[in-house]
Amino acid sequence: MGAVAAAVVLATLRYMPGPAATVASTRGVVRPGASAAAAPGVGAAAGAEEEGEEAVEGRKKKKKGDGVVLFNFGDSNSDTGGVAAVMGIRIAPPEGRAHFHHPTGRLSDGRVILDFICESLGTHHLSPFMKPLGSDFTNGVNFAIAGSTAMPGVTTFSLDVQVDQFIFFKERCLDLIERGESAPVDELGFQTALYTMDIGHNDINGVLHMPYDEMLANLPPVIVEIKKAIERLHKNGARKFWIHGTGALGCMPQKLAMPRDDDTDLDEHGCIASINNVCKKFNSLLSEALDELRLTLKKSAIVFVDMFAIKYDLVANNKKYGIEKPLMTCCGHGGPPYNYDPKKSCMTSDEYLCKLGEKFISWDGVHFTDAANGIVASKVLSGEYAIPRARARRETTAMAGATNGGGNGSGKVISLPLQYFCVLAAVVVAVMVLSLTFMSPSAMVAVRQNLSSVAAASAGSSNSSGAGEGGAGLAAPAPPVARKEKEQAQAQRPSVVLFNFGDSNSDTGGVAAAGGIRIMPPEGRTYFRRPTGRLSDGRVIIDFICEFN
Repeated sequence: MGAVAAAVVLATLRYMPGPAATVASTRGVVRPGASAAAAPGVGAAAGAEEEGEEAVEGRKKKKKGDGVVLFNFGDSNSDTGGVAAVMGIRIAPPEGRAHFHHPTGRLSDGRVILDFICESLGTHHLSPFMKPLGSDFTNGVNFAIAGSTAMPGVTTFSLDVQVDQFIFFKERCLDLIERGESAPVDELGFQTALYTMDIGHNDINGVLHMPYDEMLANLPPVIVEIKKAIERLHKNGARKFWIHGTGALGCMPQKLAMPRDDDTDLDEHGCIASINNVCKKFNSLLSEALDELRLTLKKSAIVFVDMFAIKYDLVANNKKYGIEKPLMTCCGHGGPPYNYDPKKSCMTSDEYLCKLGEKFISWDGVHFTDAANGIVASKVLSGEYAIPRARARRETTAMAGATNGGGNGSGKVISLPLQYFCVLAAVVVAVMVLSLTFMSPSAMVAVRQNLSSVAAASAGSSNSSGAGEGGAGLAAPAPPVARKEKEQAQAQRPSVVLFNFGDSNSDTGGVAAAGGIRIMPPEGRTYFRRPTGRLSDGRVIIDFICEFN
């Protein structure tokens, strides 16, 4: 036993973490043991120089995606199943056929660009915020909903609502942690997460029916809303932003299949020049707005990705990518040249479907195929189209080291005073173990008898106190036999399953979660002692029904 005590002390001293020192990098902070390449904007050569062989070996042993956290905001270009979940839409085959081999709620035959970004970081795909089954939020949340706009009030889940949902999620996580419960993301995870945004396409689509000058005049308000969203996220702790511009919408089969008087507006690659010019203007305004934010949000990393240049290149140089029909839809109606019919969807039974393995850019006339998204993602991750020049892989890896507390996977840093308490606790344990080790047998018997008598006295005091107060005190514990019979009766009782439909009279927090609405005290004060999303001071009727059953 003495040897065990000594081992406890030695183990505590050996594995006790060092002081929470940090190492400054050119654009960020990384803890010792984390990859030096983790700092945003630091090149591979610099990272190799700054990290030693021990750090490299430690990173190899550590799971690649541990500690990586992302929060995404957007529309169908990055929706991983949100619209299907929140609207109860049944996405049918052939959606998802290329990668998942079944529909997943994505409007594609496979993955979206966000999925490839997650894969490059070694973490699983982001779960939609509104998806009730199978969601895992330990690596972040996807708030993107297909059809969403940056402008508020135009769609149900516009960008401002998505940011509200994020704030709701963050507050619930921190509230759980404060109450001693587990949460998918801790405070450090929110601070070091990457915040990605891919939105504005539907806002542009909404003005394409206007004269050209009016289309351009409607772009600045959209940029303002994106800028406001970034500022709100920054106010709530976000520091790393990865913002995608819009693509070449004038090359989409959906736009090309619209009736037109002549082809004078088509460019050399068959795309509608006026629409693409609006997209380029949108990206220019967005890039300028992000430049302004870098001046005001000085401690943040804000990266803009020129998605127009990436996606237009797929059309302009389609042969280089093995794409034979860059302007034709893989899954649609009508056949060449565009295979798109606005009155019919890809999921109807008589669709004209390309063969598996054939490379197409457009899946359904609006969204990209898995193959095209993979090409686009590789260019996004390369950093060649980023302003300022930064690789998404390095930008996002920065949080892996920070979240993991220097690469040990704990997510926490123990302060120096706490280390002394650890040593002190180990010494106390060692002294107790040594005392018991060298205690005589008769003394051990006496100790056991004393402990038994103290326990019996405490139990007797509690029982007599409860009886003397006429039952006002705590009831005596039920005998083991009675407890066992009660547990058996509960086990034999058939399980009850309820599905409820209604409004605020039976809402147990749905509107607060979906709308990101912050329910404040005194809501919930009577029963839960805190707001729960119920519009009451306590329980609603459905709660009592559940308790009764």
